[in-house]
Amino acid sequence: MIIVDVETTGLDPIRNSILSIGALDLSNPKNQFYGECGIWKGASISKTALKINGFTRKQIRDNKKTPGELLKEFLEWAKRTKTKKIGGYYTRFDYSFLKSTADRFSIKFPFSPDVLDLHDIFCKKMGMDKAMYEGILLFSLNEIMISLGMPPEPDPHNALRGAKYTAEGISRVKNGKNLLKEFMNYPVTGKDGMQVKILSFG
Repeated sequence: MIIVDVETTGLDPIRNSILSIGALDLSNPKNQFYGECGIWKGASISKTALKINGFTRKQIRDNKKTPGELLKEFLEWAKRTKTKKIGGYYTRFDYSFLKSTADRFSIKFPFSPDVLDLHDIFCKKMGMDKAMYEGILLFSLNEIMISLGMPPEPDPHNALRGAKYTAEGISRVKNGKNLLKEFMNYPVTGKDGMQVKILSFG
């Protein structure tokens, strides 16, 4: 499975543009991808989005690589992983931007819409009924990571770092163990610990 994160100019995959893609192969986490691009002509730009991801208007206009070219590079990398399933945090967001970019640039999109979502498997691990969390974000990525014994994701957001955090979270929820060497110093918090810490968010 490929764990993916994208940074964008906003929340709407039709009106906004991808700015960067970060990914890693969950079965071989040293196999990673990162790339940046400029916006497509006419894309809407949210000041809030740029504040979150740290890109400047000059950067996203000066970068000559199109979102389509970046997507092709990502798909070429992904082809070597021999998987057609992606995972992430609120993965429907990332999937929708990747798919919209593929449609805009007439690129064949190989990934299944059946995605793995860290948020959903975390809620399930907490014993929640699916009806309580399906289609609803109950916990931010940082709330989940802190509950799993991790520090919050630093600002500004970076797509590869986001993919790494998410992959680490998935490993801790599904397998109860650390995945990436850079997070080895953060002990894995068990289910009971997760419950105590989540309640503290009130």
